[in-house]
Amino acid sequence: MKKQDYTPVKEPPVIFTEGNKKGLRNSKGEVITPAIFDHIWPFVGQFTKARRGDMYTLIARDGVQVLNLESTSIVTRPWGGINNFIHVISSGKRKGFIIDGMLKFTGFIYDEIGDLFEGRAKVTVSGKTGYIDEFGNFIVKPILDRGTGFSPGYAIIGTGDTSFAINRWGERIELNPPTKSSPG
Repeated sequence: MKKQDYTPVKEPPVIFTEGNKKGLRNSKGEVITPAIFDHIWPFVGQFTKARRGDMYTLIARDGVQVLNLESTSIVTRPWGGINNFIHVISSGKRKGFIIDGMLKFTGFIYDEIGDLFEGRAKVTVSGKTGYIDEFGNFIVKPILDRGTGFSPGYAIIGTGDTSFAINRWGERIELNPPTKSSPG
């Protein structure tokens, strides 16, 4: 990250073209990102993605490029509350993310990053399953052999031959088995 103190800019910059390259200007018309990109997408949340050649970067509304051009793709999807997004950044087969309102890139440590449900998302790191909260903090470290995404109130996880349910805080819970009806 290039900038530690981050105050979101309300108005998104305007994309401009110079020659055949794209850049960004702020609301005063000042160039805040030089025209060096082949393409810049419209802003989604606090960030936009930009491409130069086959590589992608994320740019904040103040024009700061928050990643070097080291990504092979960036996918933005809804995350958490109103107007929050997660920007999943890939480099080869590894993934990392930045969540809107936070200028903290996780690094390319993930194999997969699931969708957020009930404030939790399943992730895999080096083939092991874990769970993160809406801020990207681990609720369950990636040490499990398998796990489902969260459904209302729980996820099913397993290690070896053992499987059980956990709640949103990673605590083991018992699920009520269906009751057998007696013949009448």
